[in-house]
Amino acid sequence: MNVIIWPDLFDANRRVVLGGQMLAVTGMLQKEGDVVHLVAKEITDLSGLLADVGNRSSTESPHANASTGERIVVRSRNFH
Repeated sequence: MNVIIWPDLFDANRRVVLGGQMLAVTGMLQKEGDVVHLVAKEITDLSGLLADVGNRSSTESPHANASTGERIVVRSRNFH
């Protein structure tokens, strides 16, 4: 998945985007064929939660969709 961050949102969140080690991005999903984009609307720095990642069970997820019970899991890739 590609995350698209428009210049105005990037400028408003520059420190978070460039310095964050783990980010939460919410926005509009776009898909054409096998290509998937997430057009960012909001970016949140979750780097402070990294120390606790290994201590969580796989059944608890703060990002599970409570209304449908659907859980979306997206694997990340490090391009650095």
